[in-house]
Amino acid sequence: AHLLENLEWKCEERTAALEAEFADRRRTEKALLRSEGRFERLIESNIIAVMLVGPDDHVIDANDGLLEMIGYTRHEMESGTLNYREMTPPEYWEGDASGLAQPTAAGAATLREKEFLHKNGKRVPVLVGAARTDDLEGETVYFALDQSERRLLEDQLRQAQKMEAIGQLAGGIAHDFNNLLT
Repeated sequence: AHLLENLEWKCEERTAALEAEFADRRRTEKALLRSEGRFERLIESNIIAVMLVGPDDHVIDANDGLLEMIGYTRHEMESGTLNYREMTPPEYWEGDASGLAQPTAAGAATLREKEFLHKNGKRVPVLVGAARTDDLEGETVYFALDQSERRLLEDQLRQAQKMEAIGQLAGGIAHDFNNLLT
């Protein structure tokens, strides 16, 4: 009877431990699903361009934000025709080489400005960051933010500042000329 009572007690103890473990697993699964959902919504929102690049510089996967930014279709990307090095102008290759070494050592690269080449040859100014994935494949995740609108606004601001300076110069000359006439 004592042995049976001890066995029942151990069984109840083990059952309680398993129930606690299963509850903890359910909480962990739920948190993981929520986290995956957040990242999926961020990537699918196309606020930023995201791409996964293999060690051979081929784009393995990308969101629609990147494909739209550089003018390629999902089919072209999936067929392997999209290459990170080929979508980068030659003057940025050296910076990319040092930038690629940085994620290897530190896990993530600092943001830097560069340009991507659109399929039609047009240059797209972007702000790019990179991070290595945790796998052994040597894959890198790139995040890019299109800077075209910002550059356009900066150019318009510079033009407005030039026009203001010319207006002030013309006003000063007119004032001096008026003084001479007086």
